[in-house]
Amino acid sequence: MDRRTFSRRLLTGLAALPLWNLAYGRNRNLSRPKVIIIGAGLAGAAAARTLADEGFELQVLEAGSRVGGRIHTFRGWGVNLELGANWVHNTAHPDNQIDEQLRQLGVAMKKTNYYRFQLFDGEGQKVNHLQALLFSMKLQNKIQRAWPELAGTEDSLSIRQVFDHVASDSGLSPTQQAMLRFNREAYAQTLAASLSDASAGHYLGADMGEALGKDQLVLGGYDTLVNHLLQGVPVQLHTEVREIRQQGQQVEVLAGNDVFEADFSIVTVPLSILQNGRIQFSPGLSEEKARALSRLRLGLFNKVAMRFTEKFWSGNPDFLVLQNGRSEHNSILLNHHHYSGQPILIAMPVADAAHWVEEQDEETIQRSWQEILHKAYPHREIEFRDIAVTRWQANPFSRGSYSFVPVGATASDFAAIAEPMGRIHFAGEATIAAFHGTVHGAYLSGVREAERVIKG
Repeated sequence: MDRRTFSRRLLTGLAALPLWNLAYGRNRNLSRPKVIIIGAGLAGAAAARTLADEGFELQVLEAGSRVGGRIHTFRGWGVNLELGANWVHNTAHPDNQIDEQLRQLGVAMKKTNYYRFQLFDGEGQKVNHLQALLFSMKLQNKIQRAWPELAGTEDSLSIRQVFDHVASDSGLSPTQQAMLRFNREAYAQTLAASLSDASAGHYLGADMGEALGKDQLVLGGYDTLVNHLLQGVPVQLHTEVREIRQQGQQVEVLAGNDVFEADFSIVTVPLSILQNGRIQFSPGLSEEKARALSRLRLGLFNKVAMRFTEKFWSGNPDFLVLQNGRSEHNSILLNHHHYSGQPILIAMPVADAAHWVEEQDEETIQRSWQEILHKAYPHREIEFRDIAVTRWQANPFSRGSYSFVPVGATASDFAAIAEPMGRIHFAGEATIAAFHGTVHGAYLSGVREAERVIKG
């Protein structure tokens, strides 16, 4: 379904439903269509809620030990920390209803100001904030002016190649290098990907700054929304699906030694699970879907949450931006104190830095950040109280964070993955081009597939 018709479809209500559903509304004794939903993340939860409200019989199968998928709220430190998705992005978009739903559930949020940051150079010196903002504006202007020169080649270029074309590291002062690295890192964090892999043609042609100032940081527990959507819906945990078969008008889902039968299934697993063939399909995937799966990529975005005995950093910006000396990534930290009043910083490594985190133990990671922070604050006492580290690549049921478009892929690949195979439907953030990599993208995709099932 076209996203722009989403609200209109909701208003049409029963007029869009098939005859069997109208009959069910008149006679509750008639057999209810059954749907098996694979995955209890937000896409699966949204699909389940939509279908449950229309009287469908449901069964949600989740391979992991909890619901939420890549939404994971951690409450071990007496404060809600999101170890997975953390923001509601693009809240001004008319199709995005996530922030309103969270408000109705009483979940606290706070607006993020991406212009409120404190940047440090490679020597540990603070960079003038106005100077950093002006540098970013000039860099964006250079990129826009470069497009006519790159006409005809942009689809084969990575974002990093475009950055190098307009501003290389050579000949820059430590301050200028810090500002350039910050801008590259900001793009990389948006995509959870190395800029050497990400498609310039897809991303730089769009207005990457459109959502600035329109994002909300979730403070009251993102999992509240998932739990609300799944209320009253049967969810079976620790159930890894290995095969989905369509036979006539029925779908069989094989998980372990169990076989589940239904009229439809909705697959909401992450992109990587479809790519690595952990779920087999009969009949097999179409060539177009298989090609799309081979082209898109799942990025990696980890978190290193650090709680200290006291706040040692000055000021209270939304972000601290440090240079680690090991790579161009791993430098942006969310200042959780600004939001919660707690002495917590959350590093957000992506790409190679996120992979580095996967390979290290907590002691090594803490020691690394002790050095980085001490360089910026040499005269402050920095005492760790706790550290929490995510490893989304190592998670067998995610194998990464969220999708991005690499060089050689296009937006049409998302639609190809979303295309139903008879009675087998596909949802998730990697099936919705305009909002891939977002919570509301996952939500909208789940509603989209539920409505397709309702229509029959």
